[in-house]
Amino acid sequence: MSQSDKLADPSRIRAASAKPDSPKLSEAGKDIMKAIPLVGIASKWADVADKHYITNDLALVNLARHVGEGVRARNRDRWFVGRVVNWMTGTSPDFVRLSGAVIENAARYVGDAVPTNLATGTDYELRLDVAQDILERAKARARIEGLL
Repeated sequence: MSQSDKLADPSRIRAASAKPDSPKLSEAGKDIMKAIPLVGIASKWADVADKHYITNDLALVNLARHVGEGVRARNRDRWFVGRVVNWMTGTSPDFVRLSGAVIENAARYVGDAVPTNLATGTDYELRLDVAQDILERAKARARIEGLL
């Protein structure tokens, strides 16, 4: 499999489930959004901006942030309390949750083919190792272009 076909492999990317399997701390966040409507509106606006109006540089920043969270989740997963934290926060040690817009922009930036069934407004889970690879290649290109 060539470098640019990595995202086409179904084992590397999957649609994020709409309903989480375990209780999350985000339930408290939902309660806050119910109590303070402005918080809910801001959250929805941020989701729309992330999924539809994201530039290449912001997509790479988003990718870097999520890869960092994934690496921390993988490190936490080595001990019992860390696994409990991952379960409570809904963080996977093997996948990073990204919007289709972030995946599309990052893949194009590094020259990878974008899967034809990728929807920019949908959340996906990208395998952590694949996300790390894309991030490293993006950083290398940014260094060459003088952006880092």
